Amino acid sequence: MVQEAINVGSAANDGTGDTLRTAGNKINNNFTELYNQFGGSTLGNVTRLTDSGVSIIGSSFLTQIGAADPAATINIDFPDSAGNVVVDTATQTLTNKTISADNNTISGIATSSFVLSNANGVIDGSASRKTIPTGVVVGTTDTQNLSNKTLNVPTIKRPNVQEWLADSNGHPMISFTDTANIRNRIRVESKASPDSPIISTVGSTDTNINLELNPKGSGSVRVSKLAYISGTISSTSTVSENVSYIQSTATSNIVATVDNGTTIGEVKVFTHDGANTTTVTPTNFSQGTSIALSPNDTVMIIWNGSQWSVIGGEGYTIS
Repeated sequence: MVQEAINVGSAANDGTGDTLRTAGNKINNNFTELYNQFGGSTLGNVTRLTDSGVSIIGSSFLTQIGAADPAATINIDFPDSAGNVVVDTATQTLTNKTISADNNTISGIATSSFVLSNANGVIDGSASRKTIPTGVVVGTTDTQNLSNKTLNVPTIKRPNVQEWLADSNGHPMISFTDTANIRNRIRVESKASPDSPIISTVGSTDTNINLELNPKGSGSVRVSKLAYISGTISSTSTVSENVSYIQSTATSNIVATVDNGTTIGEVKVFTHDGANTTTVTPTNFSQGTSIALSPNDTVMIIWNGSQWSVIGGEGYTIS
């Protein structure tokens, strides 16, 4: 309603202003408008405008809303949503809020604990409280030295291991020696049952690479059970360089040629489990030209760096 102003005339008692009745009606209309704005015909516990702000009258106390003297015109907008106004000292629970860590300082968090955030960087109120460790925060791409860490089921690609690997008690278990421009190394392969796991040598340039087991001092390499890698031969051919036990199953006379060895101390064992004669002919033989094996005969030869020599067997004949 537009304010109704009383016409008081041009001069006192000149008869040009409103009558007393008209003036009274305007006064009543103006007050009715004010009362309606504050809740109705009775001003009880209502909101009041004061010289310091707005007072909301409760049953026992007032809620006073004021503002500091502004240095410039400011606007305060309420969202299009129901809820409670958040004040700085009240105990309230906030939901659906986004707090920028770059533009805000969150204080009052205990120095002995913190709450994890989820994958989106949002604080996860359901996460378990964690103890804040001492030291420097670890970055995903930073070059840093870590100590006293336990990694559960990690995937580690090409680790640079220095000195040794320890057991669960922290004792050295496998030691490493730094070698400049290293090329040859070992490879460990696991196999599905019933196949055996494999330890082998690999390298980028060398064709033949030995695998050495070196005990300390006068110690020995002890093996609980030893078996040679084996192969069979049933016709005249050259024996494979990659097997140590050759089993002849030939039923006719054949010749098994043995090329020069590749490593001093290399051993080959022959058995003849077929029929007729298997003749073992080393390319370089220190004791003759060949070794004849009849059925059930055996012979063991060793490479000394230039020749093969017989070091044991049963029933063989050297010619």
